[in-house]
Amino acid sequence: MITREFEQFDIGKYQVQQHNESHVTLPDGTSIVQSGNRETGFIVNTTPPKPSFFVVYKYYYGNGNIREKAVVLGEDTYVGKSYQFDEQGKLTKETNEDAAFGKFSYNDVLHYLHQQKMINIHTGENRDRLHLKFNNIDGKKTWEADIEINGFNNLYVLDGETGKVLKKANHIPIRIVE
Repeated sequence: MITREFEQFDIGKYQVQQHNESHVTLPDGTSIVQSGNRETGFIVNTTPPKPSFFVVYKYYYGNGNIREKAVVLGEDTYVGKSYQFDEQGKLTKETNEDAAFGKFSYNDVLHYLHQQKMINIHTGENRDRLHLKFNNIDGKKTWEADIEINGFNNLYVLDGETGKVLKKANHIPIRIVE
């Protein structure tokens, strides 16, 4: 999905398309959202077609050079390898994000949620409703999965080593109305 190779954001093409944000859906269903400016930098989020549950995040400096790229699952969890670059485009850090996880991997979490009929790994159903977070607090590794379905949030907390269900709850999400 991503490589350690240098990349550059095409600022000129982006400025022609739109000034603040650009959203394109390719014929295969891939969604590409671009936003940013020369002052704060640019962001490109690429969501492959279903059934993929992953999103590729790429952050660029204001000069268009790549700053960081990573594969993200459930909006919060970096998976696979991530890469960071300096402003000149030199690779400064390569991180194996999977090394932090326990024996119960993110793929195991996806399969568990599929068995619970919260998501469908074959069709991508509910991928946009899945928030997945990995925690490592004092050596205790856990996965928190929160899926909003039919107006309820379904929360699962799973042991990161064994996959044992530590908590399962349904609640109505809090909505802030202004």
